[in-house]
Amino acid sequence: EDEPMPIGYVRTLEDVYRFEPVPPGLSEEAAAHILGTQANVWTEVMENRSRVDYQVFPRLAAFAEVAWSALPAPEERDYTGFERRMDTHYRRLDALGVDYRPPAGPLPRQRRPGVLGRPLEGTPPNV
Repeated sequence: EDEPMPIGYVRTLEDVYRFEPVPPGLSEEAAAHILGTQANVWTEVMENRSRVDYQVFPRLAAFAEVAWSALPAPEERDYTGFERRMDTHYRRLDALGVDYRPPAGPLPRQRRPGVLGRPLEGTPPNV
């Protein structure tokens, strides 16, 4: 409830880690035309670098692993192993001064109690 203002679907770190860039049911021929993937962030609702850091990290690390690694199907991925690998990455983010969202939730300075945003209910689509 103290998370920053969500707009749209809220995607957790695990949601991003389980993202599959090749849509299910796509033919092998059509899938061969997928050359890459991208992670967009619209910063017009983020007032400063700290807010962008919070919204993007550590989700971007999960997205990078999905984009650059040969992973099994989303439901077979080792999220616990990914979380262990993130321990090292959190130390890197700390060293770089990135104001990421900690796994246990927002730090006091990152909280925004009472700011509701415009969240969408339900499971985010795989797009």
